[in-house]
Amino acid sequence: MVVPLVPMVAAPPTDTALKLKPWLATVVIAQFIVALLRFVIGDIWGGLSDMIVCLFGYYAVEDLTMLHTLWYSVMCGFNCMFDLLYLAIRVAELRRHYFHKDMPVMYNLASAVLIAAPVIAAIGCILSYRMYSEARDNLLGEAETMFPRDQPNGFGGRHQTSAGYPPATYGGTQTTVLQEEQQAQNRFVPFSGNAHRMDTPT
Repeated sequence: MVVPLVPMVAAPPTDTALKLKPWLATVVIAQFIVALLRFVIGDIWGGLSDMIVCLFGYYAVEDLTMLHTLWYSVMCGFNCMFDLLYLAIRVAELRRHYFHKDMPVMYNLASAVLIAAPVIAAIGCILSYRMYSEARDNLLGEAETMFPRDQPNGFGGRHQTSAGYPPATYGGTQTTVLQEEQQAQNRFVPFSGNAHRMDTPT
């Protein structure tokens, strides 16, 4: 996941963010439940990690800002990778006995929690990144509208622009590339003197 760096400014939430807010809140609540269950099965480190992610998720749901949704997406992404690694180790060790009816409830509960944790984290990562990416695109679109890259400007100095734009001056001089080429051609003066050979005496 590539995250482009853009200025984190305070902007109102987008329509997509408002529509996805209930779903994101559901994901955060589910992560909180998984965190509690991890404490129950004895996975203290996993429970603490999920609690920290839930804290970021809480701020993401409450504010719906670019900064909080981005951080929550990053935290969910890292948490999902570590949970998948933990799940792969447990599956490799238990194989067909990952769930077993003759084992205690805590055994099967641990197996279920280790499956639910990366799935919920992946959903949270996708939802929050979608909110962030749309807010980023809207911000960049507004910036392009207000400050177009190809807009000529010549505040007090000389500025080259492409031939497709009319020159605009504000207290200075401004010429286009085409105009400069035409001026160079007009300044060209062909040789009009007498020719002499180097080996011929004058």
